[in-house]
Amino acid sequence: MLFLLHYTPERGLSNMWNALRPIFIIIAVFIGIAILLLIGHEIIEARMFRMLSNQPGVRISIGAKHGSLFSGYELTDVEITQTAAHEDASPGRFATPRLTVHWQLRPFALTEITWEEGSIAFLEDNAPEEFRIGGGSLVPDGEGWLRSDEIDIGPATWGGRATIGIRADGKLVRGEISIDRLPAEIVRAAGTVPEGFILPPSVIVELRFEGEPGRLRATGSVSNPLTRESYRF
Repeated sequence: MLFLLHYTPERGLSNMWNALRPIFIIIAVFIGIAILLLIGHEIIEARMFRMLSNQPGVRISIGAKHGSLFSGYELTDVEITQTAAHEDASPGRFATPRLTVHWQLRPFALTEITWEEGSIAFLEDNAPEEFRIGGGSLVPDGEGWLRSDEIDIGPATWGGRATIGIRADGKLVRGEISIDRLPAEIVRAAGTVPEGFILPPSVIVELRFEGEPGRLRATGSVSNPLTRESYRF
């Protein structure tokens, strides 16, 4: 009887609210943190892709992206254009319908890079049509590098192949390209032929490159398969 005299519905609701209030506060804090993290992620992501698309001398076009800053991205309809000659590289364009880049954050390291069959072209006035580059995958080895299997370049009649390595921290790239029967007009489009060197219809090209991304230095040779005459660059 004494309990009924002191209990009212209002007092019961008040006591229940006092008991549940810390729980609601904790939930609100977590929701607020989640919203802030989401906003921060979107801002940083937008800034990162804006910086990528505004590199001097490079134009990057991406149709769509899926992923996050924490693990990496899958990009579709990717086109990377070097708009001007840089170091030893002629202006050129690489395009692929799908490019995947994965990484870990602590410490930062690339864990996988893959692309579907795409195309490459030199952007000179007398450039030939785009030629094919096969799909590829770079995965880690035991020395902290991502290395590819052999990548096909051009049609099968060229006998073109390449291997590529990227250091897991993304600071160094190296690779080799060998093409047994490269059409001579591509050599003319990509560079300058030394005076007195007569280009046959097709040539043998051996190329090695190494350096920081965007500052690659290349060395190699172009050879006449019939006379074995060659010049180095």
